[in-house]
Amino acid sequence: KAAVRHLEGVCLLWESLSQLLAVASTLCVAVGHVLQGALFLGVSTARWAQQMLLFKEDVDEWVKEQKQQRELLQKQRRQVEEYLYPDDQLKGKKRQKLTIP
Repeated sequence: KAAVRHLEGVCLLWESLSQLLAVASTLCVAVGHVLQGALFLGVSTARWAQQMLLFKEDVDEWVKEQKQQRELLQKQRRQVEEYLYPDDQLKGKKRQKLTIP
């Protein structure tokens, strides 16, 4: 009888150990999912910041292009005014000096 009780104890111990390993495995999977979620959030945040930076650079470039186009149009208007009103060249030059910083 002692041997049977001893074997029952060993079997109970192995069964408990297998259940403990199953719980540990489940906890490891849960921790893995949490880490995966945290990594996803970190990467998403970094990607969002990168997209915002690229968008800002695109906007800055667009503003620069608009400024250049505006300056070109002003120059062309002055040339047209000087062509249309040649008597007013002196005033046109004064106007140019005033508009150019």
